[in-house]
Amino acid sequence: RRTCNTYLQEYQQNGLFHELELAPGFKSPNPSDFDYDAYIKYTENSMPPESPLLFGMHPNAEIGFRTNSTEKLFFDILAMGGGSDGAGSGEGSQRNAVRETMTYIQERLPEEFEMVSLSLKAKPLLEGPAGPYIVVALQECS
Repeated sequence: RRTCNTYLQEYQQNGLFHELELAPGFKSPNPSDFDYDAYIKYTENSMPPESPLLFGMHPNAEIGFRTNSTEKLFFDILAMGGGSDGAGSGEGSQRNAVRETMTYIQERLPEEFEMVSLSLKAKPLLEGPAGPYIVVALQECS
C-alpha cells in the first residue's frame, strides 16, 4: 500500500500532462495535442530503448545480465545435446543440429588472449597516466 501511494503521489500531478519526464529521455506529451491513436504512435516511436539506466540501474548492470543469459543458453544447448544415443532418428537429427550449431559458434569465437605475456607487457604501463585504461583493457581480455 505504501508503494502504491508513493507512485500515486509521484505520477498523479499536473506535470503528468505537461512534459513530466516518465523515463530518462521520455517526456509525457500534452494530451490536447494527441488523440488516442496518436498517443500510442508517440509512445511506440519515442520511447527510449531498454537499458539499465531506464530502470535506474548502473550502465554496467546489463553486462552481468547478458553474461548470465549466455551461460544459461549454452548450458541449455549442452543439456539438449546430452544423453544416450539410443533414441529415435528424430532426436538424433536434433542432436546433430545442436552439435553443428555449437561447432559453428565455437569456430567463430576469437582466439583467447595469452594473459601471462600481456600482463608482463602491461606491468610497466600500469604506473603511468594510462594505468586505469590498461587495467580495463586487461580485464576485458581475461
